[in-house]
Amino acid sequence: MQLQDVHTRLTTQHEDNPSTVELDLSSCYMERTAPYVLGRLFASLQLLELRWITSLRLDGNYFTDDGFGTMLSTMSAANEKQTILPVLRQLYLNNMNLDRRSVAGVFAYLFPVDLEATHRIPPSEALRIAGNRVSRPSKAYIAADKRGPTVPLFPSLTVLSLSDNPGMGTTGLIQILRSFLAVHYEPHALSVMDLSRCGLDRATSRYLHEYFEQLSRAIDTNCYPVVPRRFVLMGNQHGIADLHEIYSPKTTDVQLVL
Repeated sequence: MQLQDVHTRLTTQHEDNPSTVELDLSSCYMERTAPYVLGRLFASLQLLELRWITSLRLDGNYFTDDGFGTMLSTMSAANEKQTILPVLRQLYLNNMNLDRRSVAGVFAYLFPVDLEATHRIPPSEALRIAGNRVSRPSKAYIAADKRGPTVPLFPSLTVLSLSDNPGMGTTGLIQILRSFLAVHYEPHALSVMDLSRCGLDRATSRYLHEYFEQLSRAIDTNCYPVVPRRFVLMGNQHGIADLHEIYSPKTTDVQLVL
């Protein structure tokens, strides 16, 4: 796809319906340099039409951690000064060979965590999943000598799909739940979190229970926890039969789709 093709596609969609503008880069068989190029493109003012994007699809593209991390870091540096994709509501990262490390890196940019505030919480009061709280992602995503982001990369994000990433597994879910329970700089309104066919096993119910059990405390202490209105878990061997063993749907207003 050429730059002119992107311009034409976005302009045509925007003229037809400015509230629905999708950039579909799924299964483009990109070269290893692609994430570096994309990061610079999204961060620049070269193509103003990019600011119209409401939905971004990167499905089926396998990025290395170094490439994906550089892409997110480049975009974030520009985003800290001025929001680069202000109306992006839907992000699809399906079938991208993501694992627990890449998930932790991506979430550090989507839902920035105030690590200093998180670690100021006394150990006895810390919110933990599987015995630990959120930690800094690998240096491929945030270099050891750099501070993490303070502004969410996509502030209007409501739908996040990570389906068909079986390498993520339950350890990836743990990273996600730790991120959700951490202290954030601002509230987030996530409607859908899709983890279909992500290799989640029977331990899933235990970690989800830990998340919901601590959620009210996170809310009461103004941690701004991330609370998806719908968790989609279809196609996983989670073995969940009774939702009430995990949480109370009526009191949390969250739907688990099994």
